[in-house]
Amino acid sequence: VDTGVQSIDILDVTNAADPDGDPINVINIVAAGGNPGGIDTSDPNNWKVNTNFYDLDPDETETIVYTFSVDDGNGENVPVIGTIIIRGTAPGPLERTVTEDTGEITFNDIP
Repeated sequence: VDTGVQSIDILDVTNAADPDGDPINVINIVAAGGNPGGIDTSDPNNWKVNTNFYDLDPDETETIVYTFSVDDGNGENVPVIGTIIIRGTAPGPLERTVTEDTGEITFNDIP
């Protein structure tokens, strides 16, 4: 059973890129909804989700919403709203679903 800490490469899942080729970073991270207690954003570009923090029954969910910006260091930035959904499941493998069009990332937690 694969539970515990899972990684999210924020720049990868948001398909962020700078048209001028400048390096980009995530800035101004704000938890805007849900319980962010199991989310570690101390490395702004690579977040850690600890699914064990959330004690969820099968099919119960915890939805965490963040606002942040992707910045090129030259005054250009793009605001982003991202949603992380943690779903309790019956015993089985942890699933990670990334939906690029909606900006949602889903982790299934094993109770």
